[in-house]
Amino acid sequence: MRQVDRLQEKISAARVNTVIHAPFSEPLKKEIDNLYSNVFCSAARFSEVESLEHVAVWLDYKGNELLAAVLFRIEGRAVFVLNELIEFAEEVIETFTKFVFKAFPDAETVQFPSLRTRVSKISSPYQMHNATEDIVISLPAKVEDYNANLGSSTRSNLLRYQKRIGRDHGEMKFSIYEGPNIPQALLSKLIEFSIERMRKKDKVPAHTENSLSQLRMLVKNYGVVLVAQRHDVVCGGVICSSVGDRFFMHVISHDPSYDGVRLGLVCCYLSVCDALKRGARSYHLLSGEYEYKFRLQGKKVDFDRLVIFKSRMAVVRNFRLFTWNIVHAHGRSLKRLLRQRLRT
Repeated sequence: MRQVDRLQEKISAARVNTVIHAPFSEPLKKEIDNLYSNVFCSAARFSEVESLEHVAVWLDYKGNELLAAVLFRIEGRAVFVLNELIEFAEEVIETFTKFVFKAFPDAETVQFPSLRTRVSKISSPYQMHNATEDIVISLPAKVEDYNANLGSSTRSNLLRYQKRIGRDHGEMKFSIYEGPNIPQALLSKLIEFSIERMRKKDKVPAHTENSLSQLRMLVKNYGVVLVAQRHDVVCGGVICSSVGDRFFMHVISHDPSYDGVRLGLVCCYLSVCDALKRGARSYHLLSGEYEYKFRLQGKKVDFDRLVIFKSRMAVVRNFRLFTWNIVHAHGRSLKRLLRQRLRT
């Protein structure tokens, strides 16, 4: 019996790596969601949006416990990791990369778009540089505690704006819609406000046809939308997704006629409070170092782009990619430097 028990212990402790190709089962989607609580690592993010022909997930199990799940897509000789805004242990990166290069002999690069890790032992040639940031609010247990953590001027301004809304636009109502119950017309209006605002600032809107399709899929599966309406007309709101104990804000927008009462800021604040009441432990404002995010207690978390080459010859054969990474790294560094100087 002791030998049988020891054998079972060895089996339960064994590390097993496997690849499953899309489409993914619902139990697997839930397992990945439970592992990361990150909408940018969810398998459902790609359902019905992109061609799933070359999408797969690498799974790292220890016995029955899922330790890591890396979603990826193969395009020619490149393997694009689909997990974003994620922290991976170096061991996971090394094991996954070796597995991929062995399982897919034509692959020459593995590209992580935005991750946090400490690199010291990767055996293959690689490039790594800052790629983006996430402004994260760590949430306390109660709304009262969150309000107490806000700066006194931010607290008083939020109260003043809400009083002005009640006084000048008393018919305005704030409502919450979730998942499949979120009206598509409401989403379209909030996105329209966002695009119009970017154009007025002479900026290229970040929304593309593909990103909007992904957003609608995310909202269908994980969406929590706070909307301000007056006489059933959409005035502003916040489009979020919620996975586990984390909220992610994708769109914040409002009708410009409500600029005077900072309706967008008020909607964001109310959305944070709603997330807190639901038991969320963090609220992710994502990229863009805007002042209001820091006033709402957001802290910047940096993420890096990591490109791993199969060999030195692979670097030579992918020299255009190698050069692009260098240019992009310098451009990102310059952009961050300019931001710092503008603040001082």
